[in-house]
Amino acid sequence: MVSSVSSESGPQAGAQERRQPLAEYWEDRTMSVADVRKLITELDPVDNDVEITHLSLEVVVPPMFAHAAFTGGTARGMIHPAEATVGYRKGTGDGIVRPHHRDNDTLAFFGLFMREGYRSDAAQAVFDRVQQIHHDVNGLHNDLQLHILGLLTFEPDRYVEGLGAPGFFTDREKYARYNFWKGVGTGMGITDIPGSYHEFQLWVEDFERRTFKPSKAAREIYRGQTRSFSRYFPGPTRILAPHVLTAGLSPMTKQAVDADPAWPGVHKALCAGMAAMRGTERFRKTNLSRTWVSQFSRLGENPDIHALGYQHDVTSDRRYQKAGPAEAGYRYTVARGLESAAQEESRA
Repeated sequence: MVSSVSSESGPQAGAQERRQPLAEYWEDRTMSVADVRKLITELDPVDNDVEITHLSLEVVVPPMFAHAAFTGGTARGMIHPAEATVGYRKGTGDGIVRPHHRDNDTLAFFGLFMREGYRSDAAQAVFDRVQQIHHDVNGLHNDLQLHILGLLTFEPDRYVEGLGAPGFFTDREKYARYNFWKGVGTGMGITDIPGSYHEFQLWVEDFERRTFKPSKAAREIYRGQTRSFSRYFPGPTRILAPHVLTAGLSPMTKQAVDADPAWPGVHKALCAGMAAMRGTERFRKTNLSRTWVSQFSRLGENPDIHALGYQHDVTSDRRYQKAGPAEAGYRYTVARGLESAAQEESRA
């Protein structure tokens, strides 16, 4: 049993040779959140990192809360001007022109990561599709992707701590999340991932201190995410959306995205809500089959991964033109880089 975050997860954390996720933890089975927590205590944060991460983030956490934490993590990512520039793309990025579409597709991709784990051919196909998007938008070098991986690892913890609930996620859940995202990052070809939870945490904090800089791009991306998040609020209550989001941001993030001050009392109300959510776990029902794919995908439970995310016009991209005629089709993989359909067929 993991008793403390200081107990490191060992050299095999995130190793790619582990078995596939256990389907029983994705069953259509309703139970209390408290009983889901009990399931987590029976699982190992290294051997069962995928299962724990699914139960912790997709089953225990309500979808609206997950979206808010994701938005907070994305906003924190914008503290680095290069990350903000990639997302902004001269005002034409998906986060600007269709933020709800972009947020839902991203959350659906993360849900596919948790459904597939990080060893199967299906998982690798998802990783390759995400890296093709990164290839198409340009500019996401290794350190930027490593920071994003760190946000996925640590932002859930930082977000709930900012709302007065530092014990919401257990040490076992934190370790499993680190191991899971390390496995995903390795599958995506990200290098130099720190070898322990604490080393990665220190790397992320140092990276943010060194690269922090407010920007117009960060501000506009956050405004887009506020519009996306507001869809959870019916009618006139949408006025609350930016205040709920801003109240959950760190001071550094607020400065980076130039967030307007939240209304007085909103932070206290959110802290009270977090306490109530934790206090009602014995009675609050959830289902093991709940996933971010089912909650957020705009293309159904089994989406075409090539229709998810940024859609790039390869006919005007010189990188693709060099590879051959556009009508041949292309795929970008971590292992082989840019490859035409003809090249893939000949290799097969």
